[in-house]
Amino acid sequence: MDDLGEPGAGVRAQAVDYNGNLLQDFAISETENAIHVLSAPSPGATSSLTISRYIVDMAVGAFGLEE
Repeated sequence: MDDLGEPGAGVRAQAVDYNGNLLQDFAISETENAIHVLSAPSPGATSSLTISRYIVDMAVGAFGLEE
């Protein structure tokens, strides 16, 4: 119990590249039938509308969708 206390900071997952380096920016990848948001670190929430616009544009081009 001596090792437990009020947390001062949280722990969050951070995406890494193939070399083990932390991804500091957004990582969005496209495969044949999907678009993957691999990393959306802070300020992901405040950038969510811009990110969603980017993903919609990708989907329109990749999957022949209409806006």
